[in-house]
Amino acid sequence: MSLLAHEIYLRQDYAKVKGVVQGAFLMADGVYSISTIYLGCVQAMCQINLKEQEEAIQTVS
Repeated sequence: MSLLAHEIYLRQDYAKVKGVVQGAFLMADGVYSISTIYLGCVQAMCQINLKEQEEAIQTVS
């Protein structure tokens, strides 16, 4: 899911990436620290690009 999110992010389809990241979080059966951190960063980057500043702050905190 991380690679898929990254590929879509490079195509600048930020709303779709947010959906992929949210889906990955919903399907996770546990907390995987590196993947969780990376997906959280990708989600925050998409929120910043979509001008969702408050949501981005909440994502990283």
